Amino acid sequence: MKKNFTTVLLFLFLSSLIYSQQYQDVIYLKNGDIVKGVIIENVPDKYVKVEVTNGSIITLSYSNILKFTKEKKENVENEIIQPVQTYNQDEKLSEKSFQFSFGGRIGYFSPSEDAISEIYGSGLSFGISMFLFGAKQLGVDFSIDYFYKSGEPIIYDPNNIIDEGTAELTIIPITLTALYKIDTQGNITPFLGLGGGLYLYKEKIKLVAIDGTTASASLSENAFGYQAEAGIITSMSAKTSIFIGLRYSSATIEGEGGAGGNEVNAGGITLFAGILL
Repeated sequence: MKKNFTTVLLFLFLSSLIYSQQYQDVIYLKNGDIVKGVIIENVPDKYVKVEVTNGSIITLSYSNILKFTKEKKENVENEIIQPVQTYNQDEKLSEKSFQFSFGGRIGYFSPSEDAISEIYGSGLSFGISMFLFGAKQLGVDFSIDYFYKSGEPIIYDPNNIIDEGTAELTIIPITLTALYKIDTQGNITPFLGLGGGLYLYKEKIKLVAIDGTTASASLSENAFGYQAEAGIITSMSAKTSIFIGLRYSSATIEGEGGAGGNEVNAGGITLFAGILL
């Protein structure tokens, strides 16, 4: 019996030794980097220390870690360990890394201006976003959105000479928003933002009389406005994230020829979502 127990212990020891020689710890970081080696110290929710292939020891903050796995070792001599930067033992990754992401977004835009809302209503918007986050959870979002909607203008026609009317609206906000990312040490990261930008506004109204004659009016103006937003970013993989948010914007357009009169607000509320690479 004692001999059998010793044999079992020896078998388990040899199996563990063979496993450790064939497999290594792999840590995927939120910024897309991958660290391979042996975890020599793990303090949950704070940091881990990893000894990489060349013998160096690096310290990684839990707030920057996406997931832990074990993978089979390949040819160690030809293996490239990421990140290529060398960190001191007591250095946190968040103090040195900058995260840049680019992606597309889709939104649902509701205009604040009553005249615009009555004629065009709400609708989809499309755009692109570029996120850059640096140290201390601060970052910026540069985005361009496109909103187009057609509608039927409200016409005062006491003589009943207008047969039909059409209206078209285009709003293109080009914005830069300062962001603050709230570190929750989890997979979902909330953010808050405040910024401004250039709002391109174009509106065209066309009327057709019962005798076939036409008349048109248009307004094409640009104005500076501001926006405030809040949302969340969640990591789907080592290099892909999705974001969801709500934005309030306001920009006063001055001019004649539009449905809103001499002044019209080109802003509103947008519920948006997108993917970052």
